[in-house]
Amino acid sequence: MNTAPRFNKSFLAPMIGVLNSDHWTFVMNVYEQKDYLATVYAVLDYVQKGLSDKALNAEKTSYAIPHGSTVVYLEIIDEVLKINAPFLKIPARSLIPLMRQVAEINFGTLVLAQIALEGDEIQFRYECPLELCEPYKLYRVLEEICIQADANDDIFIEKFGAQRLAKMQIAHFTDEQIDLAYQMYQAYLQEALDYMAYYEQRRIEYFGWDALYLAYTKIDYFMRPQGVLKSHLEKAIKELNSNLDMAEKVSKGKTTVEKLLQLEKDRFAESIYQTSQFISEKPKFEVAGVQDYLNKTYNTVRDERNKRDYIGSALSMLCGFYGLIFYYHIPQATHELLTEGLAKASGAEWELASQHLWETLDTVMGQNNRNNNI
Repeated sequence: MNTAPRFNKSFLAPMIGVLNSDHWTFVMNVYEQKDYLATVYAVLDYVQKGLSDKALNAEKTSYAIPHGSTVVYLEIIDEVLKINAPFLKIPARSLIPLMRQVAEINFGTLVLAQIALEGDEIQFRYECPLELCEPYKLYRVLEEICIQADANDDIFIEKFGAQRLAKMQIAHFTDEQIDLAYQMYQAYLQEALDYMAYYEQRRIEYFGWDALYLAYTKIDYFMRPQGVLKSHLEKAIKELNSNLDMAEKVSKGKTTVEKLLQLEKDRFAESIYQTSQFISEKPKFEVAGVQDYLNKTYNTVRDERNKRDYIGSALSMLCGFYGLIFYYHIPQATHELLTEGLAKASGAEWELASQHLWETLDTVMGQNNRNNNI
């Protein structure tokens, strides 16, 4: 424990955002010219290059685009854009409690779309005249449908016995990859408990927060879990970033880690797969966005290193790097810089680890800038 946590390079390729960022100026120009049908096509091509050409009909008025466990249908009828995403089938016994959860999403989370009940099925719905399809609004409604469908489907299935309406388009991991992922999953959680005990012995128990955050984000980086496990990790990170007292957050986090360690391999494997994505769940950052995100870390670490606080500075940078990868799609060159720095600091004594990470951070902050659009 006198050394920094170890880094293990993921066997998965880095997630690269597919947003056609350079296309956004064209999108806005088309909208300002009041060509509203062309605006819809332009937004689709912004989401994924060439997507507008993948219509179901020659008139380009009907689309069916898979995303995770759902399919997003877009139809243009009589100058109106209609968006529909079949979500889940509800068993009769769970109708009332599940609809309470749906109401919370409709009134507390969704801004543009709504979840509607039709018979025993719930679906995401949105409808808008073409002339009101402002590009930002159209992108956001597609984004919230996809993200909320991903965030809630497995929870509703596990909690209420709901059933999927669309077949998931997923890529399965090999048995060897699942074995390795489960091994690293357990190792990261146990590492967090070991570091928490080490920090407590040194009376710097507040660093327990960092140990927990690193465990969750390292799991996400290494194996990118989906399903129920993804929901549990996101909830755990949300609790770490809550307004609770630090001691309470660390205490609750320790209990969460101990619970996650009890997850059996078969249940774990149910959340280990890759899905097709229509709208990315993570915003895309260009270099300027990365630098803005890391700016606070940069200033904090500079002060910590001036005070020779090598543990604190190393942890600040580790959390900054893994947090950046967890929350955002970043340029491949930046991703490679970060992982190279993490590899150099892996298992090194705290002072040396801090130096390696600082050199990496300083390099990233000096990269050439380029602004992102959304």
